[in-house]
Amino acid sequence: MNLVSKVLTGLGVKNAGAKPFNERPEAERALKARAATETLTELEIPTSASQSWDYRAQLAAEMLASVKSVTDIGCGAMALESHLPDAIYKPVDCVSRDARTLVVDLNRENAPTLGTDAVSLLGVLEHIHDVPKLLKELASSYPLVLVTYNPTDLSADHASPANVWVNAYSIAEMEAEFTRARLRIKDMKQVGSQVLWLLASESQPLQFRDAFAANYNDQIQVSQYQCQAIGGAIRSRSPGCRMLVFGVGNDTPLWLALNPDGETHFLEGDQNWIAAIKEKIPDISIALFPDHGTTVQGSATMGAGDLSRFPPPPHLSNREWDVILVDGPLGYAPDDPGRAISIYWASKLASDRTHVFVDDYDRDIEMKFADELLKARDTASMIVPSSDKASYRKMFWSMGSIVRSDEKPVVLSVATPDYARQWRFCIDSQKTYCSRNQYDHRVIDPTRSKLHPKWTKLELAIDQLTRGNDVLLIDADAEISRTCPPFTRVLSDHPRHDIFFVRGISGRPNSGVMILRGGKDSIAVQLLNACLSTRLETVPPDDFVTAEGENGHIIWQLQKTPFAQSAHELDRSWNCSIPEQAETAFVRHYTNRLRDHLNAKL
Repeated sequence: MNLVSKVLTGLGVKNAGAKPFNERPEAERALKARAATETLTELEIPTSASQSWDYRAQLAAEMLASVKSVTDIGCGAMALESHLPDAIYKPVDCVSRDARTLVVDLNRENAPTLGTDAVSLLGVLEHIHDVPKLLKELASSYPLVLVTYNPTDLSADHASPANVWVNAYSIAEMEAEFTRARLRIKDMKQVGSQVLWLLASESQPLQFRDAFAANYNDQIQVSQYQCQAIGGAIRSRSPGCRMLVFGVGNDTPLWLALNPDGETHFLEGDQNWIAAIKEKIPDISIALFPDHGTTVQGSATMGAGDLSRFPPPPHLSNREWDVILVDGPLGYAPDDPGRAISIYWASKLASDRTHVFVDDYDRDIEMKFADELLKARDTASMIVPSSDKASYRKMFWSMGSIVRSDEKPVVLSVATPDYARQWRFCIDSQKTYCSRNQYDHRVIDPTRSKLHPKWTKLELAIDQLTRGNDVLLIDADAEISRTCPPFTRVLSDHPRHDIFFVRGISGRPNSGVMILRGGKDSIAVQLLNACLSTRLETVPPDDFVTAEGENGHIIWQLQKTPFAQSAHELDRSWNCSIPEQAETAFVRHYTNRLRDHLNAKL
């Protein structure tokens, strides 16, 4: 739900802006006739009207708390100035309010460009003949725009002959004008019948060189060349880049300066650093990175499976991140916390589109976990040295895809290169199936993982499921026939189930072919996580399959709540290893008797 919807829902407005303007009552449409001739001066907006809105100015100042300078168009009694005492204040109005006032009639002249961080228009838009034109002018001149408006959803005064308003927009209509002007809503508040919007311009070109030069200094340990790579990644996702930084320091102002039209959030494990940076940048978005009890020395013997005990919190995992920089916690001494968990979190929070940077890649822990967790993303990676003369200091860059692909169902298989060559005809059949149904086909080499391939496939499946992708998890030695229907049809036919399996020749669930519903809240995700978290535990004898594999844990966990209620058994045609039934099966799984049958034929 967007900001507008939240406000409307809170106010009980169910169908805001449903009627086009030309279908509204005559008295309301008559405003257009007035707007055709009146100037702002002729409207005679009284100073007293502005003086009664001190609380509105206070709210506006809170929304603009981070700016160093502001242009106040329609300044009136200049109430905003008193609430922003540390900001450079430039008043503008249609009449002179004091000697500083720049007199501009927005119904006859263009909006002034005064070079401030933000522009504020409190109680102005209702008096403007051409609102779309004005919004576009503001978007091209100011990084931040704060406006207020009395929308028709909340105010019945638009049709009153007593007021001096010359237009009538609903909240939805005004939001549409913001979008057309390339203004993105950052914040929204309400006072009485008025809504205050803080808007970020997406028309503002960042002067990268100037911002970089003004904020880079010799105290920053990441080299200027490495910082340029990070800055370029930020701007490739701008405007609106969402950046997450592990660690704060002398480089913190640089990331904020290079991402003024986006969101930058920091995680820091040292309370003293948090206090210090908040003193310098009071409005910084920062949270404490928790102490998980790990150390550099202890991390040396850990693998990805061990780190699964420390999942990232929902407030991070429920968001999509464009750029992630891992530059904390400390990782120099053996007793330092190290960055194993922060790199693990980055791997879980990153989508295919996310750029991930890991500083100090020349150190053992950073290299170990960047290689193990980030090189498996199936994007591209490179090493950025500090400089040619200091090439021993390295930063790892796992690049994100510039193309945002739509969410697609995934057919996922795991195979080492030798195994993939052996079962090439099966993998080719899976690829053909995906092309036919417009699914994404992924065959992953598990050799980079510390886990056995049978366990690695569960980790990979969780990654896809939490991205919202439905998954057909299938072994590399399983051939999909041309008669196999789309697996997503199974999901749509059984909306109350998230897990679909076939019983093997032993009569127990076989994990060689499973259909899993995507989504962070899917029970399928919980099942696979439960299997991974108990992988070192011994399964009951009746559930045992192999010592190294995951199938026994799948059988064991599927008997528990809530997995049993969310699981649905499929016909054997979806996972057939019986030679007599294989010809008509959807999926021929070459294990047990069917593999023997194939070998005999060969």
